[in-house]
Amino acid sequence: MCSFVSTAKPFQIVRAQKLPSRTTRLRVTSRSSQYKVGILMGSPTDYKLMKPAEDVLKDFGIQTDTRVMSAHRQPQEVAQFAATARNKGYFAIICGAGMAAHLAGAVSSRTTLPVVGVPLSGSALSGMDALYATVQMPKGIPVATVAVDTSVNAGILVAQMIGAKDFEMAEKIESMRMNTRVAFNETKLTDGGTE
Repeated sequence: MCSFVSTAKPFQIVRAQKLPSRTTRLRVTSRSSQYKVGILMGSPTDYKLMKPAEDVLKDFGIQTDTRVMSAHRQPQEVAQFAATARNKGYFAIICGAGMAAHLAGAVSSRTTLPVVGVPLSGSALSGMDALYATVQMPKGIPVATVAVDTSVNAGILVAQMIGAKDFEMAEKIESMRMNTRVAFNETKLTDGGTE
């Protein structure tokens, strides 16, 4: 039996080393904390699968507001949250749900903010039902969808959206990517399953 062992932490965020030179380089003060991202999940049991999104956003210095809101059990509350999110200063909303997984679609139908869906496993279909329900949105009501149970990618995707305009965030993302490459390059294959 073989296993992969790495000494580096792939999602550790440190100050980026020198990026490729740019013709003009704007310096902005730290604005990460001005961004707020809502993280919604359909059930309290989903938190362990959604916590990686919360953690990576906090690592990037982005405020999070994590809540349990069910599209089926609390339709009015979900609609109200989505409809008022922009006025309350949210940049984007990440929604995680399993099985019928209507949460991201219900939120997206009530806001023009970016919505990222995280299909969650836990059903007899291992999350494939949630994946189809989240990704198959009608034209005009988009939900960016990540792989089943990969809320960390939802958090990174939102940070990248912010990084499109915020140079400091772009540096943090580049640093994370660099650390991921280093961790992968330092991975050693060992016999016996452990090093």
